[in-house]
Amino acid sequence: MASEFSRRRGAFASAVATSAALLLSSVAAYAGPPAVPAAPQGPLPDLIVGATRLTSSLRISNKTFGSNNCSVVEGCVVAGSRRVLEFDTQIINQGNADAVLGTPTSRPDLFVFSPCHGHYHMLDSLDYSMAFGGQHSVSLYDVSTGNFFITNKNGAGGAEIIYGFGAPGMVPISGDWNADGKSTNGVYDPASGAFFLKNTTAGGPADVVFSFGAGGQGFVPVTGDWDGDGDDTIGLYHPASGNFFLRNTNGSGPADIVFGYGAGGAGYVPVAGDWNSDDFDTVGLYLPATGTYFLRNANSPGGADVVFSFGAGGAVKPVVGDWDGSGDDTIGIYDPASGTYFLNNANASGAADTMFTYGGGGPNLLPIAGDWDFDQGGVTLAGIVGLKQAFCWLDSARVSGSLPGKFNCSNQGITAGWSDIYGRGLDCQWVDITGLAAGNYQLRVSVNDSTTLVPESDYSNNVSAIRVRITSATGPQAKAPSVRVTFPTDGLEFKVGKPVTITWEVAPGSTATHQEIWFMPTPKSVAPATAVDHNDPHHDMIARARPIAVNLGPNVRSFTWIPTEDDVMEIPAQIMVRVQDSYNLVGTDQRIDGLIQVVKDGK
Repeated sequence: MASEFSRRRGAFASAVATSAALLLSSVAAYAGPPAVPAAPQGPLPDLIVGATRLTSSLRISNKTFGSNNCSVVEGCVVAGSRRVLEFDTQIINQGNADAVLGTPTSRPDLFVFSPCHGHYHMLDSLDYSMAFGGQHSVSLYDVSTGNFFITNKNGAGGAEIIYGFGAPGMVPISGDWNADGKSTNGVYDPASGAFFLKNTTAGGPADVVFSFGAGGQGFVPVTGDWDGDGDDTIGLYHPASGNFFLRNTNGSGPADIVFGYGAGGAGYVPVAGDWNSDDFDTVGLYLPATGTYFLRNANSPGGADVVFSFGAGGAVKPVVGDWDGSGDDTIGIYDPASGTYFLNNANASGAADTMFTYGGGGPNLLPIAGDWDFDQGGVTLAGIVGLKQAFCWLDSARVSGSLPGKFNCSNQGITAGWSDIYGRGLDCQWVDITGLAAGNYQLRVSVNDSTTLVPESDYSNNVSAIRVRITSATGPQAKAPSVRVTFPTDGLEFKVGKPVTITWEVAPGSTATHQEIWFMPTPKSVAPATAVDHNDPHHDMIARARPIAVNLGPNVRSFTWIPTEDDVMEIPAQIMVRVQDSYNLVGTDQRIDGLIQVVKDGK
């Protein structure tokens, strides 16, 4: 990742070299950036990227860029028709000191003048990339105690997480039940046919409980993403008949998919995984007598697509996961006699790629696998990257504490406990996904990855990763919801502490999953040295934009907002309603017609 970003930063710097030279010639005596301490020295900022804001703002757009477009000139996209994944980036300062940038003239090591935009940009602010999801790791479940022993690495050592869930005799399962990228556990009670699913790797009651199929019939549970929608659901295999019964939702009801695969009564053990990287999980069978896997690339009757032996069979148990973060699942085996795992990075015969002992072995321990921490070990997709040459850090929205915001474009930085939000309507707030196949991926966003912007107390948390389901670029495309804000309207004045009821309409037939309300002061307040043309649509996204209501239900049409002193300023503002269709990755940002103002009571 670093080498690609370095190349693109170099291209940007080259494109604006003439203006940069004029700036640098006026500050030839500058001694270089502040030294980054080898170890924390007193209070320091700590920058992170808000993963929740990334997740809630994802949108796919088709855009056409001319060769003179600023986004092309500055190296974050190539000219032509492009498909881009847009998102908000929230830079949060969770440290115990302010992140201070100052002004472009005080940091010529960082800022370069952009003739295209007419203002300074800071180099190496935000970097974006796409990757396959994190690597899976194996763990254990003790059927005699109901305890899970979770580890985030495929190697010897102790468990990182231990907790009890379920009861003796239940069968362990794992999956990403809520599509957040992280695997969690569950148990299946073969006696009653009940499933108990957890959305965290921790003890406590089940988050989801339901029955599927009849208990006491010898069913064996399987889990996978059968419909490619990003979350895992359950299924059952009936060894006596050789039939699979798969559900596309985690709830009671009839099976969505029913088919026979392999001969009943032959002693097969069911497995499931994404064998061909198409983001659909399909079933397979393992024959303990010979150590042979029979994998199928469709959930339907027919012959095996892949057949091979791995290990000698016998008492070993099959296990499935993406061990190398390559985007496809492969097999392995667990030997309960010795507590040894043998994992393969290909669905083929041969020696294990990874072998280690975990736990003491014994008949009560069963293998499970999952991506418990949604790590960043997955393979980065070459060329599917982006970068944001930010032009102003300021205090957009308070996150914690009570410190007043103090930074703006004439004195740049982020106060401790505050955040700056770059909206998805800005240039380069995207990753170019043109040509990327539909499927499940990991979006990674980093801030200050070169550690040159400001010194921090912790550089290990500068990258956030979220799961993204990219929709198909072919076939019918989902339409963004159609929205009209009905209140407030132009010219109104609102006072701190006085409730305001915001109302809006959404056109019939629009599909929505959730909604947000934003307060958006405008235009961006800048110092003369960084003055810009505010008629440029690029700068029609404003300073201190912040969501004032999030995760509103899809049928909500009003929200009562109480302005605070953080909303008071001498510039006008707008209210924006964002309506998202997160499943199809489309959304609408609709502002009111006109401007409003927030003032202190008594002004």
